[in-house]
Amino acid sequence: PEDTIDVDRDIFSYQNTLEIDQVVFEGENSVQLNFERNQWLVNGQFEADPQRINVLFAILQQVRVRRSSSSAIAPELKAKFSAEGIAVKLYSQGNLMKEFEVVGEEEKSFTYMRLSEDQSYLVEIPGYKSYLAGIFSLDENGWKNPLVFQLNWANLASVRLHYPNNDANNLDIRFEDRRLSLKGIEKPDSTRLGNLVDDISLFYVNDYLTNEEVDTTIVASIQALIDVRDIVRNAYSVGVYGEASDTEYYIQIDSSQYALIDKQLIKRVTKPRAYFTVPN
Repeated sequence: PEDTIDVDRDIFSYQNTLEIDQVVFEGENSVQLNFERNQWLVNGQFEADPQRINVLFAILQQVRVRRSSSSAIAPELKAKFSAEGIAVKLYSQGNLMKEFEVVGEEEKSFTYMRLSEDQSYLVEIPGYKSYLAGIFSLDENGWKNPLVFQLNWANLASVRLHYPNNDANNLDIRFEDRRLSLKGIEKPDSTRLGNLVDDISLFYVNDYLTNEEVDTTIVASIQALIDVRDIVRNAYSVGVYGEASDTEYYIQIDSSQYALIDKQLIKRVTKPRAYFTVPN
């Protein structure tokens, strides 16, 4: 049948996302994103995931109304907005540019939006089957940058690995005069050292965790400590703990934030000293 929707299909979209410097999500997991010093920050403290920022703005530009929500589900949907709805506010230089509410039905991949309590709409990105409400309901941890180290060869000073249960395998790697050295080994395998440093520079966590999500019995004993320092004496550390699952380890970043990381990535960097010895 002919579509007789009587509302602008673009009422929730916002095209000029480059002017937005603050996004506020108000709901069960309230989060504030701010563009400061040429980067997006989460709640004024943590670097935001640039990929998720890009996805958010792509959704804001492309989201369209599919149809009005049916009158049959209006009471149920109104109650859902009251209980679970997320208010989204877009600002530019302190001025409110756009505001709407979002709620979702994840099992059906449905996302509803509304400007007021009078009418809600089922929304979509034409041509894509995706659960749009998911990104609006992320908590603080969901918005953090999953890249652990802001590290490259130009600013690297040292990488140290400490194994509390086996000090003989500790690694002290330095980057000096444009080459890597390993303390205690006169001519280490430079390719393997380089691969280890590359893997550490690409440490991406799978999920950040709250303290309540961590099994305290597993993180009671540390297996390895990775310490990274750059040329301006910034220090970063990752503590590696036991298995969280068949595919992930628990880690702790800078002695504070727990996270899950791919087991294979950890295995690639926690090598014994003998691994870096050039064979005769």
